[in-house]
Amino acid sequence: MDSIKSFIFGDSKSNALDTKRLKAEIDSAFNVIEEFLNLRYELTSQGVDIMCHYCSKRQKIQNPKNALYVATQRDTSASLKYASHTYKANYSRQSQSDSPVDRSQHKVGRSNQANALNYPVQTEGDDSDDDTKTDETSDKFEKEKQILNDKLSEKEKCLREANEENSELQKQLKEFERKYNRDLHNAGIEQSRLTEERDRSEKSIKEIENKLNQLEFEVSDLKEELDKKKQECQHHQSCLENDKRTHETILSQMHTEQDNLRSQLREARALIAINFHTSLKQSLALPARQHIEHFLKERCQSEKVTLEVKQYKSPDTTPGPILVLCMNVSRLGTDVKEALKGTPGNFEVLVVVLHHKEVHALPSQASDRVLTGEEYKQLGAIVDAAFWTGKGMYDCELNKLAIEKIYNFVSGFVSR
Repeated sequence: MDSIKSFIFGDSKSNALDTKRLKAEIDSAFNVIEEFLNLRYELTSQGVDIMCHYCSKRQKIQNPKNALYVATQRDTSASLKYASHTYKANYSRQSQSDSPVDRSQHKVGRSNQANALNYPVQTEGDDSDDDTKTDETSDKFEKEKQILNDKLSEKEKCLREANEENSELQKQLKEFERKYNRDLHNAGIEQSRLTEERDRSEKSIKEIENKLNQLEFEVSDLKEELDKKKQECQHHQSCLENDKRTHETILSQMHTEQDNLRSQLREARALIAINFHTSLKQSLALPARQHIEHFLKERCQSEKVTLEVKQYKSPDTTPGPILVLCMNVSRLGTDVKEALKGTPGNFEVLVVVLHHKEVHALPSQASDRVLTGEEYKQLGAIVDAAFWTGKGMYDCELNKLAIEKIYNFVSGFVSR
């Protein structure tokens, strides 16, 4: 009851009630107010009748004290006053219609009833005042009823707004539930996809781990094999070093024997007979031939070898090594082929390619590397030499190397 009053009169605590409880409290308050404002009390000599014009219920109470007790249970002092004044008014009207004896009996009865309720007994002269007070009280209750109805209307409006808000919230809740279910379904699908992807990844990881383990075994085997190969390599290297030392010893011995043989050849005064052949003009061929003869004679004298120089005619008349002088004036292959005409073109033939150029313009590639045909491979050797008109075979590294190669070639044909 206190919560209903506090809600009707604007208590802040009751506004915190939820919608269902608020509606129940308002309905209960409305019922109580109807009972307060619409009860009519009719008092008789036998007791009190209570009539509710809204619910059309009547209760018979034998004792007016009980009627006041019922009003007291509604928890208001106004109902006590209303019941008391109604009791007085009804008793006054009843006493006017009764005989003097009956009125005296009613007075005695009213006095007894009032004494039983501890309520002061009033006389008949006070009836008009009681009616006025009763009307005032009724007006007051009507005003209070109107105020309460207005507040109740406001509360009902608030309740409707709350219901509308609740309905909107219910719609939002349903929409949220639909969205939540949709998101939950999508999340389930995504979770399934991620689970499948995780399973595939785990399977791939296992396969990779297996391959890794297999590779580790293979690496271990390869390391063992590598260690074996290293041991074998060390063994072979040791053997090669031993062989190298042995070969160096043998080579040293051979060099010693070669020196001894050369010494013996010098003492025996060996003879080297060479033949010159050229297709060049005498003016160009003679200076080159003279320079070659000069350098060869100096070298043969140091080696104690006799040099004999002849002009080549034919293999029968002039046996021995043949030095062919060739001037490089056009294409190298053409010049060499032209110079080799009339010779056997075998291992006894050495071709001296004369380059008519200064030292800074000499070719960087040797002629024997340029001439790779099969007919050139049958020759004994191909030597490059530098030549310049007025200088002949001038002093340079190319000519020094050429004289050394020519001497090594002709020394293979030494005779005693």
